Amino acid sequence: MSPDPRHRAVASLLAQGRPLHHAALALALGSWVLSDGSAVPSVTALGLLGIETWLAVRVGLDADLFDALARGMTPEDLDDALVGAGLLTEERPARTVASRIGGALRLWRLQLASVTLLGTLAALCAFVWGWA
Repeated sequence: MSPDPRHRAVASLLAQGRPLHHAALALALGSWVLSDGSAVPSVTALGLLGIETWLAVRVGLDADLFDALARGMTPEDLDDALVGAGLLTEERPARTVASRIGGALRLWRLQLASVTLLGTLAALCAFVWGWA
């Protein structure tokens, strides 16, 4: 069976999570600097960065897994490897390609949303503290 071409497309999109994470780091730092270390924006930026970092790790893992699928690994072999590594429970029912893609894209969208929130926070910090 040849690899599903959707796997390569999803792997390529998910790989964009890395530059998103770099942007999140810069925006969180920018929020802190622009707010002169004020508690509320600093804690908010740190919290958002923590969430985004967790999402970035998950998106990066999914990017690698979809890359493995695009290179010819079967979904069953992938699930067996994940179970063997303790990353997936055996009781989990088999997932369709569409559900795998949907779950991965949902995580990527959440990562993008968290970076967007950090950008909004940085803009607010610039307006309130930086340019006021």
